[in-house]
Amino acid sequence: MYSARPILLRSFVGAFALLATLHLTQPAHAEVYINGTIKVLRTGWNSDAFGIEVNAPQQNPANCPNNIGYVSDSNQPGYKTFYAAAIAAYQTGLPISVVVDSNSGACVGGWPKIIGINLSR
Repeated sequence: MYSARPILLRSFVGAFALLATLHLTQPAHAEVYINGTIKVLRTGWNSDAFGIEVNAPQQNPANCPNNIGYVSDSNQPGYKTFYAAAIAAYQTGLPISVVVDSNSGACVGGWPKIIGINLSR
């Protein structure tokens, strides 16, 4: 008599191995958090971009050539959300935590790259 058990077991082991491999090959998302309030909100540079400076020591974990503030542009995922959060924080003076990509060379136009903005109360 034929049993499907060995086939199911091999399929399960194969699927598990594939998922484990995919999980281990995901890119690392290293980040640094800078806490403070926004003291400067910059826009433009002839592009759909913005930058912020906070009242905390500047950090430049990706060793970008420009190290005054943090930048995002419209080519980045989350740009509209980051910009809305930055405007809200600037208008209200609420403290924020700027999440900056710390992977080497992760810069936007030469500035440290924003990958998130957390608002606090």
